[in-house]
Amino acid sequence: TEIDFVNAELTRDSLHEDGGRLRYENIGFKGDQVLDLMVTVADGTTYTTTQPEKNGVNGAFGQINIMNKNTAELDGKGTFDFCLVDHDRPNKKVTVDSFHFTFFDVDNRFDVSGLIGLHESILMAPSEFSSYYVDPNTEIEIECEDGRGTPPNCASRVVFKGTVVGHGPSDPDQNDNPDDPNNLTSLQQQRSISFTFENTSCFQVTMDLYCPVNNPEIGRAHV
Repeated sequence: TEIDFVNAELTRDSLHEDGGRLRYENIGFKGDQVLDLMVTVADGTTYTTTQPEKNGVNGAFGQINIMNKNTAELDGKGTFDFCLVDHDRPNKKVTVDSFHFTFFDVDNRFDVSGLIGLHESILMAPSEFSSYYVDPNTEIEIECEDGRGTPPNCASRVVFKGTVVGHGPSDPDQNDNPDDPNNLTSLQQQRSISFTFENTSCFQVTMDLYCPVNNPEIGRAHV
């Protein structure tokens, strides 16, 4: 099954609200069955952003805005359930034999005066996916959340953590913000993670933005 945000239509954009969601209609097909993708905040977790207009679609990509929080933990995150559902019956989840899902642009922000700023990371339980792929020259650090085991054989979640400060279109030679998922530069590939899911209707992922406690001023920034 191919998942394609280019041909999908965002018809629900309320993820930042209580009980809200993102609904991408016509995200793909299972045979002749039209599929939508529903993204919701996982039970028992919270998600906030002051820039909800950044949620939804950005060109050929789905997008969720994660905001660093000025709290004691200086940690911004969101845990989300991604579910494939029947287009005509959106409350009915659809199990798909196999599909791929990729997260792009996993990097760091604001390396100022030797202080490392915001870390971007993706966390997922190994039971959620069948396999993952990163570029042979990946800059992403992969580890078990509790520090025990070797990914993906973790008893805890697997952490995919950015290690290098990223740059946007203003720096063409170092631009790691892709605009075409089928035409990635080497740098963009090195900061991407692709998951394979088998016999799956839903998967859960945490998108985390962490600021070291020794750098509180940078911790107030947003992405």
